[in-house]
Amino acid sequence: MKPTRSITQIVSSSPPGKLLPRLLQLFIALWIISPGLAFASGGEHSAGQEASDMFQDILVLLTVISVAYMMTHLFLERIQRRFGLVSGVEYIILGVLIGPGLGLLDASTLSKFTPALVLGTGSLGLMAGMHMNFKRFEALDFEALRVGLWISMITLVIMVILPLLGLYLLTDAETTLRWMRVFLAIGAIAMVADASPVQSLRHFMGAQGSATDAAIRVAKYSSVMAVFSFGMIFCMFDHETVFLPEGFRMVEWFIVHLLLGGTLGLVFAQFLRQDLDEDKSLAVIIGVVIFTSGIAYYLRLSPVFVNLVLGIVLANLTKRHEQVALKLRHVKRPLYIVLFFFAGATLSFDTPIWAYFLAIPYIFLRSIARTAGGIIAMRTTPSQLGTFRIPALGRVMLAPGALSVALLLDFDSIYGTFTTSSILYGGALVAILLSEMISYIRTRSWLLDHTDVAPGTIKQVLAGENVEVA
Repeated sequence: MKPTRSITQIVSSSPPGKLLPRLLQLFIALWIISPGLAFASGGEHSAGQEASDMFQDILVLLTVISVAYMMTHLFLERIQRRFGLVSGVEYIILGVLIGPGLGLLDASTLSKFTPALVLGTGSLGLMAGMHMNFKRFEALDFEALRVGLWISMITLVIMVILPLLGLYLLTDAETTLRWMRVFLAIGAIAMVADASPVQSLRHFMGAQGSATDAAIRVAKYSSVMAVFSFGMIFCMFDHETVFLPEGFRMVEWFIVHLLLGGTLGLVFAQFLRQDLDEDKSLAVIIGVVIFTSGIAYYLRLSPVFVNLVLGIVLANLTKRHEQVALKLRHVKRPLYIVLFFFAGATLSFDTPIWAYFLAIPYIFLRSIARTAGGIIAMRTTPSQLGTFRIPALGRVMLAPGALSVALLLDFDSIYGTFTTSSILYGGALVAILLSEMISYIRTRSWLLDHTDVAPGTIKQVLAGENVEVA
């Protein structure tokens, strides 16, 4: 059986001849619908002028990313074939070099590409929500959901609750409240678990067994929980209650997120009942994600969270949600390249140098949290699924993936003016870079311990030789 392609292969294994036309198609679509987003985000210029300026900047960005892709493709393809290592962090580095490094993309220029960013972040939330198709849940899904909940809760305690408690004991309530938003964002990003390294290395190593399926499902559900936790930040801060008493602010704005995503999901489901050709369906999907994200952006809500709710509604109310997922997968390569690239280009060198070193305790504490959560989940599993018991999954829950980048960009787009936010951005971006590299090593060792890999294949993997998968 031909192996499926993993998400991380989006940036290094696709032939340039297939990727560049999709880049052009995507950016032209963004150019067409950008006036609508400008209106949704409160732009003051005319729609025609916004579209004209956007088109000129899109040509510049398209050229930069195309050249960057061609350069990295020549080197990274060989690394991928030899080691099975595929990642998008090289585009973050390129963004840092071209943006704050060479100064080719300043803050004013970057702000004009909001449609591309909200489309990328929104599409990730939409695809995450589509994993929650409760009609198709099996015993393994519920078990994986429970394990993911254990790992996520332990991560939340170690990464958020304990640091905030320590900060409160050492300082005062006002300082703790000022940093609470940052620690909540750190916790949500730490909860993300990208399944792509497991998928990629499984095929690369020829790993067999049910453990990989369980790990992939747990990673997907953990990411959904991360988006829910991230959405709570936008419910707790910078909003005043309208209908409920002040003490119920978080509840009220959580309901607003649900109503917005749910209502747009119902509307979008009606579009899916129509027979649309390939081009029209892609335009509708992009338009809905942009429209949903634009409204959320204007209301200072989380575009990722709202689109997550939208995806859950579609997955459970319409049979054509798989068509939406398929279309998004067709354009995910350029979308993710843009996200990674802008994550690096948005970095500011004005951030204190010590902020970057915060990545070290972050990685250390996150590794402890994931490992502890995986062990607790394994030992508290009340039943076995046939002859299979889910092993400790801490080592395969370390990859941050594109969703971590999306959450970081989403947070920065709303709260980027705060001093504490710039510290978060610098430290978290370095942590994501390092975590991507560490997760490859830890995932590979986990597969060797808990899956069936042929002895000859093990020797090849350890020696760094390529493994051909039938």
